[in-house]
Amino acid sequence: MAEKNSNFVSPHENNMFPVIKIDYSGKVVYHNVAAMPILSYWQCKLNEPVNNQAKMIYPEIFNTKAPKEHDATIRYHEYLFHFSVIPFPEAGYIGIYGHSIEQAASVVSTEKTAIKHEK
Repeated sequence: MAEKNSNFVSPHENNMFPVIKIDYSGKVVYHNVAAMPILSYWQCKLNEPVNNQAKMIYPEIFNTKAPKEHDATIRYHEYLFHFSVIPFPEAGYIGIYGHSIEQAASVVSTEKTAIKHEK
């Protein structure tokens, strides 16, 4: 799970949204409790490289070759997770910060409503 130091508690530890940090080799170096279900779904573990299947499915999340700051939305079961992907080259990792989760059905419903209003 999360890195431990007897004098330090990460501000991300109690965050209700997933927080994941991967190093530039593609290894998960940190995650909070909220990230555990999605990491399990991706079959990723702390201190292990992100598996190739997850990298292929979510290149917008796991691009370690030329990372750029951006937002990405991915589907996880019936939910859409919105992440900010922020590289920190001086610290040696890429931060993946969840900031919104919504049910995918509500997004589809909203899109249909918007289309109706455009006609």
